[in-house]
Amino acid sequence: MEWCRKQGSVYVPMDVPADFIILSREEYEEQKAALRDVASQMVNEQNLNCNLLRIMRERANARRHLRPKKKRDGYIVLASRPWREKYMADNWLPDVKREHYETPEKRQNAICQGLLTRKPAVAVTWRTLLQTPYDASLPFSSVRYQVEGEWEKVLLDFSVTAIEPTEGNDLERLFTESKDKSFQCVLYKWIYKANFRSGFWEVELFSTSDLTVTEAHRPDVT
Repeated sequence: MEWCRKQGSVYVPMDVPADFIILSREEYEEQKAALRDVASQMVNEQNLNCNLLRIMRERANARRHLRPKKKRDGYIVLASRPWREKYMADNWLPDVKREHYETPEKRQNAICQGLLTRKPAVAVTWRTLLQTPYDASLPFSSVRYQVEGEWEKVLLDFSVTAIEPTEGNDLERLFTESKDKSFQCVLYKWIYKANFRSGFWEVELFSTSDLTVTEAHRPDVT
């Protein structure tokens, strides 16, 4: 038994950590049953959460006169307009072989040598105000988690083809690629705002082209 050590009333191999827990059959079954209870409780809480979210959405739809209240997802576009997005663009000297300066270190060398400068530029994009069905009193972290979990279908309805958070130096690349692929509508920035006048959370969406807004995502005007 040199390769074993005694732990309680059983022998365990020497290479098993000292804090390794040995359970009897009865203890194992108890732990297994407790795990099943926790899993069942989690399912019940998830179902309860889904029901609460459904009720919240239906109440929000009724408050805004969105019909049918049980079928609308509760996201409505309040406004959409062209937006001038400022960014910095590359300005290379003529006849410079740019492929030789693709890494950050080599780009910095090109700047130091005067081969590359950065100049202000403006891209015409779109800024859209989206109202969510969630009350403005809810905490930001909860709203953000819920909204971005539901975005896939909502943004598809708006003809958004990609979600690509972009800022700083990457904006030039994004705008260049979007020109080459004019059919793409990329969501590149979004900002949350709790509007206590309307009582709902809103999200400002910034996209490379205008959104398709169907009747299902427009406010009731009657």
